[in-house]
Amino acid sequence: SNARHQEHGATMLSSVGDLFETKLVRDMERAHGRAAQPFRLWITEIPAEGQQFWQLRPDHVLVTADLLRDTAVYRRRLPPLLEALF
Repeated sequence: SNARHQEHGATMLSSVGDLFETKLVRDMERAHGRAAQPFRLWITEIPAEGQQFWQLRPDHVLVTADLLRDTAVYRRRLPPLLEALF
């Protein structure tokens, strides 16, 4: 729903106003000493119980609303996915 998308957007904003995913890519670029190659990541929120994360394709994951709301767990689950796309 639109409300869930807004909630996720608000949750993922960092203190400087960037999306967490964008900040993570910037941090990875600094760590690797190079710019990331262009890539697309599609994160689809689904209304399922629990904190689940399913990778359908290298660039598409399904994530439960509960996982998105648990910012600490989401932030631990995302880096390996982004590393694979980097």
